[in-house]
Amino acid sequence: MKIVLFVSLALCGLLFFRTSGAASTTTSTSVAPLHVVLFHSETCGECVEIEKKLPKILARWEGQICLEKHSLGEVEGFKELLLYEEHYDVEVNYPPVIFVGSQCLSGDEEIANHLDKIIEQEIAASAVTFEIAEEAEPSLVHDGPETQPATQPSSESSTGEAIPPEILQRFESF
Repeated sequence: MKIVLFVSLALCGLLFFRTSGAASTTTSTSVAPLHVVLFHSETCGECVEIEKKLPKILARWEGQICLEKHSLGEVEGFKELLLYEEHYDVEVNYPPVIFVGSQCLSGDEEIANHLDKIIEQEIAASAVTFEIAEEAEPSLVHDGPETQPATQPSSESSTGEAIPPEILQRFESF
């Protein structure tokens, strides 16, 4: 009886030691993944090419990064891009564009040639990619006059949502 009790206690102690040790190891090395934020268009050839290359990069950095994709075929995607532009103090002229940590990469060539190195640098610096606050709205500032009169209906996104003229003016090439 004493042997059974001793073995049971020994096993419980071993189990407790292993579990608490594993938990502390996981907690101490657990770091939130770095967000890689891609803005793309379904009609953009460069975007399609970059999207073909992303799985290899994601696999290489598995568990350390996560990919967020935003379509510029939707009004919400344009609004989100404007917020990222404001935060990073850049102006995007064409997709694809990726924001990662403190960096912005635009165009398939720049992304293909530099994304892997930028991810490495941003992870080493414990960088955090900008995240949009729920209530955030972009300032729709533009220099020229509106190209559409206010009474004329705006173009629509693929979901039927009206695209504001300010957004249309900036991104008519997308």
